[in-house]
Amino acid sequence: MQKTLLYTAVLMLAACGGEDLSPEQKEARAQEAVKLFAESCVAHRGEPAQVAAWAGTRNAQALTADDVKKLPFGMMELDWNAVWRLEKNQAAYYLSLAPESCSVKTEKADENTVRRQFMQLVGQVPQGMNQELRSDKSTQTPFPFRQLSYAWRAQGSPEEWVLTANTSPSDQLPAQAALYFTHQVYHSKPVFNQTN
Repeated sequence: MQKTLLYTAVLMLAACGGEDLSPEQKEARAQEAVKLFAESCVAHRGEPAQVAAWAGTRNAQALTADDVKKLPFGMMELDWNAVWRLEKNQAAYYLSLAPESCSVKTEKADENTVRRQFMQLVGQVPQGMNQELRSDKSTQTPFPFRQLSYAWRAQGSPEEWVLTANTSPSDQLPAQAALYFTHQVYHSKPVFNQTN
């Protein structure tokens, strides 16, 4: 899955249209993206049946394969299993399931607000688990992009839940906020090396 995340990030160069938003609108969209991520992927631990049921209670629109093909390149994982579109305050949010992964994305969102809200969510560690940094990296080329990733893992467990926030202020990306909840085997070292 981590390989898919990097591949998707590198290929998300398709230009995106859309309206100009005020800083306040971008902050509101960032807050909503993290909230939806917490309520769908995180609250249901990415379990497909539970996430699908949650989407149903929100009247989310299930997208067909043809619908997904019409989205900007890079908006969806190549190995997606299900995708829903949610509308909130004239903004679209995309909830998707892929093998061992659940994500929420939105086209425009304030990067700093996403990261701040994400850290508050990461701090809500389930009982009996620890919070462990997995990635904190950034790049400026070919566009500004940051990734912040933490794991929730019980001491000695061979498995972990990884929460990741991919963010960018760039309009070149189809999603300025992409949040992932991934179930994976624990690695004894960070998935990605930390960089400045």
